[in-house]
Amino acid sequence: MRGHYTGSKAHRTPALECSAQVDEDGRNEGNEVNSYGGLVLGIAALDGLLIGSKYIVMDTPAMRWATHRSDMSFSRVLGQERNWFDRSENGERQDGRAFGDNSDATF
Repeated sequence: MRGHYTGSKAHRTPALECSAQVDEDGRNEGNEVNSYGGLVLGIAALDGLLIGSKYIVMDTPAMRWATHRSDMSFSRVLGQERNWFDRSENGERQDGRAFGDNSDATF
């Protein structure tokens, strides 16, 4: 960045000076650095777009399917006759007994 100087008017020292250096073939080295920087930025942008599309393509239908299955199961339970709920095989599940008194146990 040219034009930003520190110090007195008599002795000006550029704080940041981005001067284009020319290599022995006459090419501008700054353009090559900018090209690689643009390439890295483009790859990062493409990576972000692909990760976002993965969410749309995979997670959204999976959540829709799980919600549909849950709603379908719940509606089937509620569609049973009243005496179905009174039978012992349709009562609470007793899977928690396997853990005994240890209430901190997880699967």
